[in-house]
Order: sequence, then structure tokens, then C-alpha cells
Amino acid sequence: MKWLQLRTFAILGLLLVGTTLVFLGWYQKRGYLDLMASGARATEEARFDNLDFERAGQNLFGGKDVIAYNRGVRAFAAGRFAAAAGHFQEVISRSESPTLRAKAYYNLGNLLALGGNAREAAEMYREALRLDPSDWEAKSNLEMLYAQAPGEERADASLTQAREPGKPGDETGQSGPGSKKAGI
Repeated sequence: MKWLQLRTFAILGLLLVGTTLVFLGWYQKRGYLDLMASGARATEEARFDNLDFERAGQNLFGGKDVIAYNRGVRAFAAGRFAAAAGHFQEVISRSESPTLRAKAYYNLGNLLALGGNAREAAEMYREALRLDPSDWEAKSNLEMLYAQAPGEERADASLTQAREPGKPGDETGQSGPGSKKAGI
């Protein structure tokens, strides 16, 4: 008789755990993943008034750094550069993901390059390359900044880059300082 009671409790416990996991999976999909995808689509379609990233940020399981990054991409695409810079700075200070931080540094470099701050933009691109040496877009943008620098600064920048360990070789990417990495 005791065995039957233990078996019944075990089955009820497993049903409760299973139901909870199904609910949490549904909540994660509907309350975060779908909203993030919808926000990314809205950004691609230039619908910058969409609030899906903000709604996703209210989710219990939402990645605040990923949301901040996507909000930065949306602000960048909308031409709100100061807001975009703030979101990318938030990602840099908050995120533990080197990949996400590298993308934020890259986009911050793009913002600085657009604003005419070549020296600071180069620093951001170098930091992006330190975190992700395979980022050919950052490498290409950095090389373009070096090419546009006055003669003496260009020579100094080339020597500095050549001396820094772990930097990519001579390959170049396809995009310029005005490009941005897509939202994730």
C-alpha cells in the first residue's frame, strides 16, 4: 500500500514538473523570443516606434544586454545616434559575452567615425578586434581610418597596429564606417 502511495506521489510530482516546464517554455517563447524577432523585423522595416524590445525587457528570462544591443541597433538605424551610443555603452559595461561586446564596440566605432572622431573610432575598432580578431568589418573600417589619416598619423597608426599581437593579417572586410552589424 505504501508503495502505491509513493508511486502516485512520484507520478503527480513528475506531472507538476512537466507542466511547469511546458509553461515556462511557452512563456519564454511568447514573452521573449517572439518579441525579439518582431522587434528585429520592425527595425529592418524602419518601424522605429515598435516597442517589442521594451516588452521583451520585462520578461523574467530576458537578456538585458541583448535587448540593449538591439535597442542600440534600432536607434542607430533611426538616426538617433546619442541614444544608440548609450545603448552600446550599456552593453559594453554590462555584458559578459565577448561577442556581444565586440559588436557594441564596432557599432560605437561607427558612430564615432560618423561624428568625425577618427581617433576614438579607431580605439573602438581595435577593442572590437581584440575581442573578436576575425571581425573583418572592424578591420576594414580601421584600415580605412588609417588610410584617411594625415601622413604622420597614418605611419604611426600602421606601426601601432603591426606591433599589437593577435591582430588579423592583411584581409579586409566589405563594409565601411557607416555600416552596422544587424540586430540579434
